[in-house]
Amino acid sequence: MAIPTNYRRSVGHSQNTFFAEGFIDELALAGRKDPVEFRRRLLAKQPLNLVR
Repeated sequence: MAIPTNYRRSVGHSQNTFFAEGFIDELALAGRKDPVEFRRRLLAKQPLNLVR
């Protein structure tokens, strides 16, 4: 099954985000952490990335 990859509202390859987020999920699950909480802890180190 071929999945077309082209620009989807971005100038780069959007599929990279899919793989990066999937990898973060795998890291969280390997550490037996909730994926959302895992991300929040990562983002806490970068306060400009947090939504207020």
